[in-house]
Amino acid sequence: GRSFENSEELSQHGKSCHQENNTMLTCQVCFHVFASAGSLERHARRHCLDKPYQCAVCSKSFGRKEHLENHSRSHSGETPYRCQYCEKSFSRKEHMVNHV
Repeated sequence: GRSFENSEELSQHGKSCHQENNTMLTCQVCFHVFASAGSLERHARRHCLDKPYQCAVCSKSFGRKEHLENHSRSHSGETPYRCQYCEKSFSRKEHMVNHV
């Protein structure tokens, strides 16, 4: 977590980043809901990032090449990650790890 030099800084952080009345904040782009202004601000940056990698099949764009590669497997059906304990294979490494 974050640390503060004095109680005034902590108080200011609480006022600017955490809602006192538990009001939920909504992203106006994707309608995801957040409990703090800081969380909403960090999330909103994702919508503004340059996304130069575009899927040739569905035109969805990604900010990182590896994310496009993962996504592309949803169209191709490619499953390069094979479980060492059974014959099941997966399109994404994290899906295989969760399987084991």
